[in-house]
Amino acid sequence: MKTLLIIITIALLTACTSVHDVSNVSPFQTKIGAKTLIVNAFICKVDERGSFAKGLPKYRIIKNNGFEKCPLGEHITSLQKGEVVHITSASHRSHWGLFHSDHWYLVGSAIVNGKKHNFYNYLGLTTNGLPPDRVETVVLW
Repeated sequence: MKTLLIIITIALLTACTSVHDVSNVSPFQTKIGAKTLIVNAFICKVDERGSFAKGLPKYRIIKNNGFEKCPLGEHITSLQKGEVVHITSASHRSHWGLFHSDHWYLVGSAIVNGKKHNFYNYLGLTTNGLPPDRVETVVLW
């Protein structure tokens, strides 16, 4: 009995993540391709990525809310409203452990001064396997 309790405890504390490409699933189909930024943005190197973010680019694109540089992480570059970014895929990552969560991302790139910067855009977290309700409001284009 004690062994069974230890095995169950280890199973609950051990986490695993499954990754699914959802690029061809609504509402993400319309997010793939060349997109024009409707706000100023930053590309930042953020080190606070959990196991559910493994395999994503090391840079994150975030909206510029009036700062001169990235408000979190290392500033890589700034993007101006009207610049074009290329979204290549959408990713759904289900994370199981003590709790279950679904993390949603868009993956893309931007070329700034002739240099390509790959990035991800974190869309949000859900617990029901469905995309965030307001995908439209969290993207930058």
